[in-house]
Amino acid sequence: MPIGGVSALTSGDAQAKLDAALAQWNTADIGSYALVYIWHCECDPGWAGPWRVTVSDSRITSFTHDQGVEPSNQPQQLTVEDLFEKAQAAVTNFPGNHSIEYDPEFALPRSISSDLEAIPVDGGETLLVSEFTSSN
Repeated sequence: MPIGGVSALTSGDAQAKLDAALAQWNTADIGSYALVYIWHCECDPGWAGPWRVTVSDSRITSFTHDQGVEPSNQPQQLTVEDLFEKAQAAVTNFPGNHSIEYDPEFALPRSISSDLEAIPVDGGETLLVSEFTSSN
């Protein structure tokens, strides 16, 4: 599904795809990794990122702006589990009005867009994971 295009999946199909990706992620049992994400939303412009998150033994050990910029307040620190929660919220709250792409190797959500008609105003948001490295 292309970014910015409305998902052609029905709500049931989107949920099934999300459930399968989450099961694959959980089976892989990856507790240590690094990821970089960019967050496009109606929020503090500094929130956009890119944000680098390092997780060791399922706990965030580092959270930094990849270019050294600090917003007036930091956005939520997102782990892969948080990305799955964001994907679930998109499926639940915006049926037929979201787009989610999953990593072909690790199954984590690599792109989550919701409330597509509202992007870039009125609450739509897009999360893009630009890098993921497993440390397991």
